[in-house]
Amino acid sequence: MLISDISLWGIVATVVLLLTVVALFSVIDRRLMTRVWRVSVYFLLSVAFVAALMWGVLKLNLWWVDVIWAVLLVLSVSYFSIRKGHLSLRPFFLPLSLSLLAGMGIGLGMMSLLVNISHSVLILTVLSSIAAQVIPSVSSALRTYVSSLRHTQEHCQYLLANGATHVEATLPSVRRSLRAAVMGGIRPLTGPLVLAPPLFFVGLLMGGASPLAAAVVVAALSLVGLWVSVMATLLTIVLVDRSLFDASGRFLY
Repeated sequence: MLISDISLWGIVATVVLLLTVVALFSVIDRRLMTRVWRVSVYFLLSVAFVAALMWGVLKLNLWWVDVIWAVLLVLSVSYFSIRKGHLSLRPFFLPLSLSLLAGMGIGLGMMSLLVNISHSVLILTVLSSIAAQVIPSVSSALRTYVSSLRHTQEHCQYLLANGATHVEATLPSVRRSLRAAVMGGIRPLTGPLVLAPPLFFVGLLMGGASPLAAAVVVAALSLVGLWVSVMATLLTIVLVDRSLFDASGRFLY
């Protein structure tokens, strides 16, 4: 689809529909309308920024620009995952960034076995799709891990005092964390896809892909995103372990 295919009258009609809703809520609930305006402006500015960024990256179409973009994407995902989980950046940011860099790199390689994604636009699209799945899953997993360690600190100390290893004492919290990562990854898959297909699926159809090819790519991306979320969570827990416990095994965070 080219930009010339977008109808000006379609844009006008969409704006008119939006203004109709605005007029309705201006009468019913002005406070809500203020929030809607604020969120709408933020969303439009975000879309414009992303569009400009993607336009520049795709216009250059250089491998080192793609690498820089991918690294910045990983750092952004790490930041928002930690903030969304209401955790401190200091112990988690570097381990999570390294884990996501490895996980998303492997995920990109796995997708390249399925389809040819040698062009910049496909590489960036795949990475962005994985990133969108990772943030809610990893943030929930790390928040669950820290919360579990806080509530089971005395029990962990009891196990350590009775001869248990550090891994054995913290294993229940690791299990809860991985369970949260899986649940965060599969929750979007439980929606009524027949009534509301994923936006990426719709985008592939609009780009000219066949329904079967679009379905295979979306299904593979969903599974890869789930794998990246779980593996990034597990690797982060391993890397951050020394920062969260003292020499005696007491939880410090």
